[in-house]
Amino acid sequence: MTTKREALTPSVSWSDLVEEELAREPEEWAPLLNACLDESPETFLAGLRHVLNAQRRGVTGVSAASGVHRVSLYKAFSKRGNPTYKTLVQVLDAVGLRLRVEWKAKPKRQRKSA
Repeated sequence: MTTKREALTPSVSWSDLVEEELAREPEEWAPLLNACLDESPETFLAGLRHVLNAQRRGVTGVSAASGVHRVSLYKAFSKRGNPTYKTLVQVLDAVGLRLRVEWKAKPKRQRKSA
């Protein structure tokens, strides 16, 4: 049974809260996505969906900015999506980001044997 207070309190989803925060602080997009990359590809794509939604451009706006067809974006970034590298790069570029590669640990030099 709900109380009067609960009935009057609007429900806000976690995703909406995250996206509102990201909309206010775009400098957090890259650190968020890097942390998501450390978790898993699925977590990265979920994080990228939040970043795209935070822009409030909608799929049509992201499509226009990235040059990726709207239907392709829906498929690529759905929960079962698997975007190609090209699509990922185009979308990241549209939001002002890029992929980088870095060492997990500094590599050890291999000595040549005589």
